[in-house]
Amino acid sequence: MLDIRALAIAFSIRTRHIHRSCCNRGVQDIVDIVNSMHQESNNRRIRDLMTTNSKDTDSAGAQYPACKITLKVIGNGSNGTNKSILLQTDHRQYLFNCGEGTQRIISEFKLKCTKLHNILFTSKKWCNIGGFNGICLTLDAIFAGNAHESTRKLTLHGPQGVDRILARPFSKVRFVNIAHHDHERRDYIDDLVKIRGISLFPSGRRQSPRNSPSSAKRMRRDSEVDAAFCYFVKPHQLQRKLIMEKCVLLGVPKGPLLGKLKQGEDVVLEDGSVVKADDVLGSADPVRCFLVAECPSEEYLSPLSESKDFDAYRPGGAENENLALIVHFTPGHLLAREQYQAWMNSFGSHVEHMVLDESFFCFHSRAIYRLQAKLNFLHPQSFPLLPAQRTAPAPPSASVPDRVLQGVSNLSYGLRPWSRTEWDGVPVVENVSFVEEIKSLPGYEQFFAHKQSESAESGAAESRFPEIVFLGTGSAMPTKDRNVSGILLRLSEEVSILLDCGEGTLGQIHRFFGAETKAVLSSLRAVYNSHIHADHYSGIVQLILDRRRALEREAASSPLLVLAPTRLYEWLKFMDEHIEPLLDGVEFVNNSIFTTGNRHEDSGQQRVLERVHLSELVTVPVEHIKEAYGLVVTDRHGWKLVFSGDCRPSDDLCRLGFGCDLLIHEATLEEGMEVEAKAKKHCMLSEALDVSRRMDAKHTILWHFSQRYSKIPLMKDTSHPVALSFDNMRVDPSVLAEMPKLVGPLNFIFQSYVEDMEQKTQKRRHAANRASKKEPFIRPK
Repeated sequence: MLDIRALAIAFSIRTRHIHRSCCNRGVQDIVDIVNSMHQESNNRRIRDLMTTNSKDTDSAGAQYPACKITLKVIGNGSNGTNKSILLQTDHRQYLFNCGEGTQRIISEFKLKCTKLHNILFTSKKWCNIGGFNGICLTLDAIFAGNAHESTRKLTLHGPQGVDRILARPFSKVRFVNIAHHDHERRDYIDDLVKIRGISLFPSGRRQSPRNSPSSAKRMRRDSEVDAAFCYFVKPHQLQRKLIMEKCVLLGVPKGPLLGKLKQGEDVVLEDGSVVKADDVLGSADPVRCFLVAECPSEEYLSPLSESKDFDAYRPGGAENENLALIVHFTPGHLLAREQYQAWMNSFGSHVEHMVLDESFFCFHSRAIYRLQAKLNFLHPQSFPLLPAQRTAPAPPSASVPDRVLQGVSNLSYGLRPWSRTEWDGVPVVENVSFVEEIKSLPGYEQFFAHKQSESAESGAAESRFPEIVFLGTGSAMPTKDRNVSGILLRLSEEVSILLDCGEGTLGQIHRFFGAETKAVLSSLRAVYNSHIHADHYSGIVQLILDRRRALEREAASSPLLVLAPTRLYEWLKFMDEHIEPLLDGVEFVNNSIFTTGNRHEDSGQQRVLERVHLSELVTVPVEHIKEAYGLVVTDRHGWKLVFSGDCRPSDDLCRLGFGCDLLIHEATLEEGMEVEAKAKKHCMLSEALDVSRRMDAKHTILWHFSQRYSKIPLMKDTSHPVALSFDNMRVDPSVLAEMPKLVGPLNFIFQSYVEDMEQKTQKRRHAANRASKKEPFIRPK
């Protein structure tokens, strides 16, 4: 028996033969006619209709809702990371918070930031915004050479004034247009999602009316700093699929009527019959939404729990059925509070909760630990296994009870299609498998025939001060293998100096020292900044804040000396005024007072020397940018260190550093890149070696490599004994003589990478030679 729906479809077909048959035949005859339609003709019409519809879709680009929506955890706040998640769609990415190190993790997980159009901040704390400048500079470099998209609009969400993070003229960004969306005025809506921002203020504080006069400037600034934001994100409904077979049966011609049906509109055909959209569309997929919440401190607990803005997402509210997940950026000590737990449970039992808890350890990177395990195999004393590798916790379990998920780096949560948690991409660290990669290389047995005896001998020596820990050895931007500039000079257990402090330096300290991090920060007396380039100073804010916390319980503590160019003080002052209080407990000293021309003046040099336990500290102006300096220091025992910073070869540095015990010199570029080296005012490896010879340095370590050599730089000249630096490398006077011997083994374990780089170098040189020999074209007469 044919049902009524099938009968209605059959009677609506726009074919004369069928129309006449409908008048004279029974139901069964109608069915026979429908089934006997020429199949090839039917299929051709379906193909024509699908082709027409697909052209409309492609031409619209990103104007249609996303078919795939996934949440990706970038960091959960543990092990030197900051809390951040990324919303991925087919067309765009939305980043929630952008702390230091975010760019490095995104790079390792291959989450290209070229799709990034929106960054949403839950508050203006530095732990949420510290990586923003780095992301901006990277996007700026990308779009500087992009022929298809010359500029990128980047929309910032969060407290008023958050767009001031990009503090011109401190960051020169030309190809990224920064805009701020005010959620107090309206929701943010684009063609993929709708985002509602919910602002919170600490107890006792109220937001001033939008149209009130700005008579209390300080009050306005305080309200900007104190505001915290939660975000409700609702993806647009995915369009119901248009079923072409039904369109054919109902006689819908190709053209605009198809588009109307797909949009959910009923249409009238030429013969006056009505085709309902529900008859030709598939079932609608449910819309799954999520909420991002942060309660920064105890002062926000009551405003959070009492806010009526969340009622729409609780049982009985308009959006409660759509709410699938709440992501919590709230600190761990507040998550356990009864008041916060009650707020979590108020959304219903069907809602899952993803907690970014800084006390829950996770590996945020595989590359860092893989590289360290391989280097440790070569020289355990200089490349110790990182604390997390020595006592690695068990991998996080995918089944966490009570609807609570522990967010870990690279954990995915599928919202469309609905797949919930995906754990396949979560980094797992296995030291044995990393070492086996070396042992499986061709020629391993012959090359490392004497390795075990040498390793035993090198590992027997006791470490002693001064000790140098390389925290960042790459230039410009971080990669998975090398962070940007940072070197810790430890003169004793109680006294240390940081030479440059690029983004993520504090995270590197956490990873290298583990439980000893607090003691290391407490010993930090000074930060020396060689020049005002972002990859050399962007990490100093978080360092200042964490050092302050490390010294909170100490009765008396000395201020942190910041030895830097004037413009760094201006930048810190800007951050202190607009982002977070910084300058309490910080003493700024201009690098220029330590140059040889100012040493006769009483400018406080002796007081600084006493604080940092040095007998000599000299800054040397070098050729790079304005106010760029090299550094020469001598400890109280006469041990002399020279640090070049970024520069071209310097005669003054060679003269003042002559006969030094250790030279740490930049070697950004490889041999044959003279034009680029002179243009960017950096050194090639050969030039750094020449400086070492002229300075008569007892030991030399090359540093600050271009990230095109992220694993190992290409070094052909081995006539002069020098060492190559790596992140998480620790040296002291007892091992300096051994370090140049590692160049050969390093080239062996990275042999495939070296071969690839050599091929790229040859291609680049051949292209340059062809360009130089190419004669101008002369049109024949």
